[in-house]
Amino acid sequence: MAAMVWIPLACLVWLVAGAMALHPATRRKGLALALAMAATFPAVFLFQAAAAPLLAAMVLGAVWLSGILDPASTVTQVTTSGLAIATLSGTLLLAFHIMLAVSIIGFFEGWLLGWRYAYGERFREVIKRGPTARLLRRLGVRKLQHAT
Repeated sequence: MAAMVWIPLACLVWLVAGAMALHPATRRKGLALALAMAATFPAVFLFQAAAAPLLAAMVLGAVWLSGILDPASTVTQVTTSGLAIATLSGTLLLAFHIMLAVSIIGFFEGWLLGWRYAYGERFREVIKRGPTARLLRRLGVRKLQHAT
């Protein structure tokens, strides 16, 4: 559903960037705007793909737990336990919000990557300076600590 808003918004941003590219004074900003918007797509998909296994494990765990809480549902395929229904509903709501947050973070990260790259920074440096890389370094991910 978010893609129905995101894609027309991206087209509108690219239209504005194209108009900016026609005027020499705003050409550089127009290129940066277009590249920033384009970089949001792979970044969002990458962040969603990284979160998907965690969310799948959460949902499968909730289904497994609801089977324990309401054993009759495995035979009748109808869950009647209020606790099982609340567990499943809460897990699905949490999974939705996590995916939404991850998508927004991916959008932000992609936008920064595209914008900085358009202004001449090297791709590797842009990634190292990004908020996700800084967070991972603070958390002690060794591979990133050696890269800086």
